[in-house]
Amino acid sequence: MKIRKTFRGLIIHIIIFVVAQLAFLLFDGYTGWHIFNLNPGGEWVVVNLNLLTQYVQLYDSQQLNGVTALWGLFLFIHGLVTVASHFLSRREKPYNGEFL
Repeated sequence: MKIRKTFRGLIIHIIIFVVAQLAFLLFDGYTGWHIFNLNPGGEWVVVNLNLLTQYVQLYDSQQLNGVTALWGLFLFIHGLVTVASHFLSRREKPYNGEFL
């Protein structure tokens, strides 16, 4: 039962990711994506996100590839944290100060 509670958030995250990818397939040919008046922080993100999207080319749209790459990275990190917390919580309890 505890495993089910531990992985519930990750499973919901994966389901939302898959549903979003299906929506992205519908919007892949859409040409109306525009980025308007970015501040310097936004421009930095766009430039550095292009480096990440070079490896993820699932769609024709650069924006959808960027969102997919970034979201996939967050999903991977979420999975690692969930699995690590599950296995680390199964360790023995620390020494509580009592003598044998």
